[in-house]
Amino acid sequence: MPLRFVLVLALGLADPAVAAPILDQSSWPPTAEVWTDANSWTDQSFTVGRTGQLVAIDVWVLHAPAEGATLQLSFPNMGDVGVSGLIPGGPTGLVAIDLTPFGFQVVAGDLMQFKFNLVGDSDLLGLGATDGVYAAGDATWTCGLALSCINPAGPGEPLLRPGTLPLAPLDIAFRTYVSVPEPTTHALFALGLGALAALRRSPD
Repeated sequence: MPLRFVLVLALGLADPAVAAPILDQSSWPPTAEVWTDANSWTDQSFTVGRTGQLVAIDVWVLHAPAEGATLQLSFPNMGDVGVSGLIPGGPTGLVAIDLTPFGFQVVAGDLMQFKFNLVGDSDLLGLGATDGVYAAGDATWTCGLALSCINPAGPGEPLLRPGTLPLAPLDIAFRTYVSVPEPTTHALFALGLGALAALRRSPD
């Protein structure tokens, strides 16, 4: 096979940016509920299992305020990073949050957190939860400076005073996806680079 053809074929097929999203962490399926309002929030921690790019988070939305809700991620080395406009108001059910445009790089073993902040101040956010099935993180409910917050168990429950409490054994129902490079992609790219080096050494 001519060397030039090998070079064109290998570099044409190899794209270092191509990667396969893989399910990394899972607290699923939802069997319970967690509710927050404008004065409260629930942090969910999770431990990254694969090194790569964090590309998506799935959550189950029971109710979203008309103004929507924003996502806040906490990274070990970057602190809090806000991502706006990712839960629209209205529709309920599975919401797949695409994080691909942000290029978030994660390392196996990193302990991370996410939470959702309401855009408006007159409605509630209801998320699906799981009953103690996730062992690599915890959910913590926090009430802000207001005199009272909604009970995380739901809008029909009594209001609670400010404070922070673990929601054990509940966790937010979520799934995270990490994109890792395909081994065949690396092999093809290496083949193309090798062919390029050989071609440069060739007298022809």
